[in-house]
Amino acid sequence: MTTLKLVFISLLLLSVASHASLALRTQLHSLSESSNSNNYLTTQELWFNQTLDHFSPFDHHKFPQRYYEFLDYFRIPDGPIFLEICGESSCNGIVNDYISVLAKKFGAAVVSLEHRYYGRSLPFESTTTENLRYLSSKQALFDLAVFRQYYQESLNLKLNRTSVENPWFVFGGSYAGALSAWFRLKFPHLTCGSLASSAVVLAIQNFTEFDRQIGDSAGAECKAALQETTKLVEERLASNKQAVKTLFDAAELEIDGDFLYFLADAAVIAFQYGNPDRVCSTLVKAKNSGDDLVEAYAKYVKDYYLGTFGSSVQTYNQKYLKDTSLNKHTGDRLWWFQVCTEVAYFQVAPSNDSIRSSKVDTRYHLDLCKNVFGEDIYPEVDATNIYYGGTDISGSKIVFANGSQDPWRHASKQTSSPDMPSFLISCHNCGHCTDMRGCPQTPLSLEGNARNCSSPEAVEKVRHQIIEKMDLWLSECHADSWSSMRRRQQLEEEEEATEMMKLVLISTFLFFLLFSTSHAHLAPRTLLHSFSKSSTNSNRSLTSKELWFNQTLDHYSPLDHHKFQQRYYEFLDYFRVPDGPIFLKICGESSCDGIANDYIGVLAKKFGAAVVSLEHRYYGKSLPFKSTTTENLRYLSSKQALFDLAVFRQYYQESLNLKLNRTGVENPWFVFGVSYSGALSAWFRLKFPHLTCGSLASSAVVLAVYNYSEFDQQIGESAGAECKAALQETTQLVEERLASNKKAVKTLFGAAGLEIDGDFLYFLADAAAIAFQYGNPDKLCPPLVQAKKDGEDLVEVYAKYVKEYYVGNFGVSIQTYDQRHLKDTTLSENTGDRLWWFQVCTEVAYFQVAPTNDSIRSSQVDSRYHVDLCKKVFGEDIYPEVDTTNLYYGGTNIAGSKIIFTNGSQDPWRHASKQISSPDMPSFVMSCHNCGHGTDMRGCPQSPFNIEGNAKNCGSPDAVEKVRHQIIEKMDLWLSECHASGRSSM
Repeated sequence: MTTLKLVFISLLLLSVASHASLALRTQLHSLSESSNSNNYLTTQELWFNQTLDHFSPFDHHKFPQRYYEFLDYFRIPDGPIFLEICGESSCNGIVNDYISVLAKKFGAAVVSLEHRYYGRSLPFESTTTENLRYLSSKQALFDLAVFRQYYQESLNLKLNRTSVENPWFVFGGSYAGALSAWFRLKFPHLTCGSLASSAVVLAIQNFTEFDRQIGDSAGAECKAALQETTKLVEERLASNKQAVKTLFDAAELEIDGDFLYFLADAAVIAFQYGNPDRVCSTLVKAKNSGDDLVEAYAKYVKDYYLGTFGSSVQTYNQKYLKDTSLNKHTGDRLWWFQVCTEVAYFQVAPSNDSIRSSKVDTRYHLDLCKNVFGEDIYPEVDATNIYYGGTDISGSKIVFANGSQDPWRHASKQTSSPDMPSFLISCHNCGHCTDMRGCPQTPLSLEGNARNCSSPEAVEKVRHQIIEKMDLWLSECHADSWSSMRRRQQLEEEEEATEMMKLVLISTFLFFLLFSTSHAHLAPRTLLHSFSKSSTNSNRSLTSKELWFNQTLDHYSPLDHHKFQQRYYEFLDYFRVPDGPIFLKICGESSCDGIANDYIGVLAKKFGAAVVSLEHRYYGKSLPFKSTTTENLRYLSSKQALFDLAVFRQYYQESLNLKLNRTGVENPWFVFGVSYSGALSAWFRLKFPHLTCGSLASSAVVLAVYNYSEFDQQIGESAGAECKAALQETTQLVEERLASNKKAVKTLFGAAGLEIDGDFLYFLADAAAIAFQYGNPDKLCPPLVQAKKDGEDLVEVYAKYVKEYYVGNFGVSIQTYDQRHLKDTTLSENTGDRLWWFQVCTEVAYFQVAPTNDSIRSSQVDSRYHVDLCKKVFGEDIYPEVDTTNLYYGGTNIAGSKIIFTNGSQDPWRHASKQISSPDMPSFVMSCHNCGHGTDMRGCPQSPFNIEGNAKNCGSPDAVEKVRHQIIEKMDLWLSECHASGRSSM
């Protein structure tokens, strides 16, 4: 059926993965065990190459990942694509459950991706703890994003078409249900919505609610029989453990906790998967007849749990879980690794009225984790819930569905909202994933048939509600997708002849997104750099008192718990106790020496807000290492920085509560940033919406761009015809003099130390750009235009401007442009130059290259110059993963909410920002002669510093104040909504 180009690498063949000592996984295990062809829509394997570590800035290793596609119902060309997520077991095909009914109804293609490490999608040849370092839900979600883009492009190629973006919808059950919800949360631009069936979105250390639900579902008689059975087993274990274990065919379980966990799971599975009568009828009848309850339970366990259900005693044996070789039961060890590092879900006995043995406690689980994986292994439950939000997940267009008898529903979202409805299916045997699997949930009911549910009507009612939501969200998404596609096609036709677009069209990689061009040396950094240098003036800072806390070094490693010291500041003078908001001002790519007294001071006073500011990892004094070798920079990325902000936000809220002698208070938070930190502000709201009420993204460079020719085009427009012509002539003259006497011309600019011509020409280009970027065009243009009219030497006039203004007043160091300096790995006050170039060379590029025609900067400052710089400074394998960055954040098609974007009309960086407005993500442009980078927060000019962002020197103060008024209106609305809901945080 497929003509896709397949990538297939031979692997050690594995049989179906079994379930672990976690009832959560048994659903997928039992279904995958059934190889009956009727149980699958397809079992034809397909393969593609997946990135091994999505969160490393320089590790480009790949591994082969297995997937499936089913196109029988697909409505070409505009039908939706359903992505069914495979969870914690071998994925042997696309199961013929209720998704086939939905696919037929909606004319959808169905694709399914096997979870990394499980089944045949194996990155390594053994499962040592060290080899499992890339096994996590966070890596798995990024896998899905990469696969989604790969498959869309492959489908377009197969159907001989380009630029088509089908509406996508994501499905998953249990852990895969959590992945489905989390995918929509973290990658909303890549799917129209998701169905999160029995989605265990809350990581829990002590999951006592699990057993309580089993007791409720069992009813009084069955519960009493189960409790008495557990008590009798414990007594017999004390007197003759070998005999009682042998009775259950479980003599190999030497650790009593393993055996008692096995017995507890055997009971659980009946309620979880819609077969409660299998255990209850057996035990209640034995109890009423005076039969031996232990023997009756042993018969049930052997006949049903080990027999019909197909579980294995070996699954519960810690000796077996320590086996790192690949075999058909490897999945048990893999899932326990995720349990022991991310989610816990420790099914422990409640303090009172428990069904399972009290010996299955927290200590048992923690000891298992250490025994199987190593002393430093434990579940980072708090970090997981900070990352995803737990049951306070703050996504949109996610349907949650749970069965009334399912013990896992207490780790799912059960409160409903218009954009995240949660449906409970109530019936005697409605358990885990009833909406997709029918009743019982195992063995498989073809097409999720609900006729054997005790209330088929309850199931069908919820399915009808699911279809209504899907119909609505797919229709909305489809309209947006196709109008977006048509706009893209028009642009392609108009620009097809230009060399620039030929470069861009090499890779179409994002949903709703065109990959455009990019820039490099960091004019966005100069803003923050210059302000931090002037922060010693006390009037310019709200505070400069340093505070410190311990930050996690690698948020994305399940193994590494190292910390480093991170610097922050707080300002409480305007704070309205107890319910005032907290403004988090993000420091970007420079040393953070205090909280600048710009327009945030005005806003804090107006809203009664506390202001806190966190220094970016690696910059200033927040140094994880004593040198900046490329290897030591492996944790420097925007993704790590965003997680830093989330952890700090939680730490500060708790610290503030402690300081104010209170508990349980969650203040509304609002996030601010300018330039790169403006992008971080937008991305923080995108990735952690449960932790902030909204964000202001000032001059936010959210689009990673490889060849950023628009930068120079904007400089030309801002300069005007006369100044532009003078700048172009100056560049031409400099190039001529470089060819004849390069030492003389470099010395004229005080830049004889820049041996590489590209470095020198970049320095000159930045010197011009900065005048427009930061609201000082008259420092440059009038003298240069007049010199041209008077027939003066343009190069000498420009050199005077560069030395007096750019190097003198503005404070830029020529050393910043010297690649020899950038290669220096020792720590100094200028280390930030190397750090930012590392981020440029690995994540965002922003290569400010000369446009093909009518350029201001020298054509020698091209892509090759930038790529060579990256390799020379950091190593041969270093290059910017622009496509990956835009895939992760969405570029200018960012699909967040409650984000304000602002840009100055003369700012060349605005073309890497979001300039299209929507009700929930307004975008405002301040138009005036000197409205540049961060004008809304900094006033005019943007350098030197203006106290409280004074706008009186802006070409149009009214334009700035109008945008500020709109910002205040949005902040007031969003803070009020957040405050009222009490959901500024988890």
